[in-house]
Amino acid sequence: MRQVVCTTTMNHFEKLVEYFSKFPGIGKRQAKRFASFVIKHPNDAFIDDFVATLRKAREEKTVCTRCMRTFFSTHPADKNDGVCTICAPGTVSPREALMVVEKDVDMETVLGMNVFDGDFFVLGGTIPLVGKRGYDMLHIKELEKRVADDAPRGLKEVILAFSLTPEGEHTRLSIAKTLSPIAEKFGVRISTLGRGLSTGTELEYSDNETLANALKNRS
Repeated sequence: MRQVVCTTTMNHFEKLVEYFSKFPGIGKRQAKRFASFVIKHPNDAFIDDFVATLRKAREEKTVCTRCMRTFFSTHPADKNDGVCTICAPGTVSPREALMVVEKDVDMETVLGMNVFDGDFFVLGGTIPLVGKRGYDMLHIKELEKRVADDAPRGLKEVILAFSLTPEGEHTRLSIAKTLSPIAEKFGVRISTLGRGLSTGTELEYSDNETLANALKNRS
């Protein structure tokens, strides 16, 4: 009978699968498909270009100093200014409403629907229910500064547009509490999306009508 030797050391293919499985929304089976596609691709130039493009994209990455979303540009001036094209017109005079979302794709979703005429701020995720893992990556201090800077210049409302999940609700309550002193000082309303979004729904998967109703019924 043949003996099976077990080892805890992963080979490079298994490591590649593990890396792909860390991508948002990617399970182990899909990660394995991605890894197999990359490894079995017959064109080495494709792989070389893929790796080079990944490195270049990281070099071109810039975080907007106003909305904190990640944008990509090959122009050095954009990195120096630090403000994306969406926020640039609002640097002089902020709009009356500021929508705070979890991630870049949420902001892009709302922009694509044309249901909101205001400014944006990307928090960078949700506040964990337990522990502090990932907390340092959130732009909470930057949000406080943004609201404090814009409130005297015309900001009248902060809309907390987080997913209707336990983490999203926890984040909403925490951010509302954090912004409360600034809001009270300047008379800024703190609101949240109303009925329209079902419990457990993430903002990026909402349709136009659902999001429009959630905005209309915010409280």
